[in-house]
Amino acid sequence: MTRETLEEKLRGMPFREPTIEFEDHPGRFVVILSSPDFEQMDEAERQIQVWSYLLDNLDAAERRAIEFVFIFSPQERRNLDAAE
Repeated sequence: MTRETLEEKLRGMPFREPTIEFEDHPGRFVVILSSPDFEQMDEAERQIQVWSYLLDNLDAAERRAIEFVFIFSPQERRNLDAAE
């Protein structure tokens, strides 16, 4: 699976205004996902919703290519960027 293919599939998620970024890890994908829909959700609920979508929309090989998905609200993402 290519980064473009994964990004296209991630854009099909039912979250408003998603921002999708990738960290470079050869052969694996580390995804950084943010959406205003995550503002009032705790981390566990975010992971459940995102991985439920991925389980329903990616095959086993595609899912194995994803090493981790970081999930943030836009404000959390801005705070992280400011701290760096």
